Amino acid sequence: MVINIVWGIIFGYLYARFYDPIPGKGVMKGLYCGLLIWLVSNIRSVSINGLLPTIAPWGISYLWCGFWAMVITYGPVLGALYKK
Repeated sequence: MVINIVWGIIFGYLYARFYDPIPGKGVMKGLYCGLLIWLVSNIRSVSINGLLPTIAPWGISYLWCGFWAMVITYGPVLGALYKK
């Protein structure tokens, strides 16, 4: 849980730092940012664990849950809360 809080702070900082280049407005900026974070984290996971986690049933579940957590919840909430 603590690791997730630390990563949330890091991603929030990166969102604030790169706010202007992200396309869209408001919640859509957060959605794009969440999608980008999800893609980068999955590329990182696949490169560390190999291709097997993306093929195995638990790997697909991991990718799907990560999609809902980062893209659908974290990104739009971050976009709605952050006003520049």
